[in-house]
Amino acid sequence: MSNYCPICEELIFSWEPHVCDPVWNVRIDDKDYNSDPDDEFTPVRAPSAESAACIFAENWDTEDYTLLSGDELLVLVSRPGEPEQMFKVYGQMVSEYWAEAACTTGTSA
Repeated sequence: MSNYCPICEELIFSWEPHVCDPVWNVRIDDKDYNSDPDDEFTPVRAPSAESAACIFAENWDTEDYTLLSGDELLVLVSRPGEPEQMFKVYGQMVSEYWAEAACTTGTSA
């Protein structure tokens, strides 16, 4: 089975019943980025408040990669009936290397 959930649009690979992640409301709460307490919250589906903060920051940090360049961002995460939580979000560029066989020579060094 392979299809998308009509509610959260997550790709489902299992026959098990699917449960959508809850919706968290996230906004920047950082004076360094000219945030305003009246700024609108962005809804983010995530399994936890911390994950919602990271997903929000990853989607926000697409133009100049401020977070990947060593900066941090304060975000406020909330959900009805739960206390607001604030997170400092950081990013990191990670170098990744891999090798694949280019040819087989039949000799060893």
